[in-house]
Amino acid sequence: MRARCWRLLIVTVGLTSCGRAPAYAGADASASKGTPTLAATAEGRRMPVAAMRPVEELVDEKEPGWPVVAAMVDRATNRVEVLPAERSNGERTLLAIQITTRSPMGAIAYQTGGILVDHGWVRLLGSGHPRLPRDLARWNFPSGDPSLARLRGGFLVADDAIGGFFALNGGAFEGPLRNVFYLAPDTLKWEDTRHDYTDLLDFFFRGDLQKFYSGQRWPRWEEDVEKLSGDRGFSFYPFLFARAEGGIETRHRRDVPLDELWRLYVSDRTLDASGPAR
Repeated sequence: MRARCWRLLIVTVGLTSCGRAPAYAGADASASKGTPTLAATAEGRRMPVAAMRPVEELVDEKEPGWPVVAAMVDRATNRVEVLPAERSNGERTLLAIQITTRSPMGAIAYQTGGILVDHGWVRLLGSGHPRLPRDLARWNFPSGDPSLARLRGGFLVADDAIGGFFALNGGAFEGPLRNVFYLAPDTLKWEDTRHDYTDLLDFFFRGDLQKFYSGQRWPRWEEDVEKLSGDRGFSFYPFLFARAEGGIETRHRRDVPLDELWRLYVSDRTLDASGPAR
């Protein structure tokens, strides 16, 4: 199994500290003062109706986060495609996740249908689009009830074409809150990326993804991934977490619903930062 060094990956995009909190944190700083937070919803604490903020309070016109995201997209060295959003979908998603557009996550949820990186290998969730038919709210709360989160204590923000999942820590993992953890399909362990949502965007847009996914891409993978719907991923046999002779191109590959990979890698397991207990 290959080892990842997130600290080195952070250095590659010009960040000097793994633990810094930027002005636009991934989850609203404003949510810490008596209002609902992503951690609260992910942990399954039912929010009182009175605590739900209307869309008008969530759309920040004075300090919008979108210019920050747009500037990051402009500086990208990897291929980045911003999917357009329907206004109604953006409002619905924002209302469900209860963070403002001052944060990059809120801005992406409100103003995009999602973001595809590196031919669609990485999918950042927004408010949904025909090419990425999932959104932050419905993917995290499939039943529509925040008390029934897909990942208790975590908030899923992105995934990749081989079934790796990125989740904001709201108490699910041993490690700093608001750090993003990565479920690696070749180890079935949740790894602390040591940076928050905003830093993760910078890595996706400017980091060395070819190096990060070394050994997990096959000849002409770009063509296959570009044809892949954003609600599906590639399953391999033997599984990526199993030993096999030869490279990844020797494993049988087929595209399956992403839900199937989630159930295979995550569901019915007890999770912590060191990996799932069978």
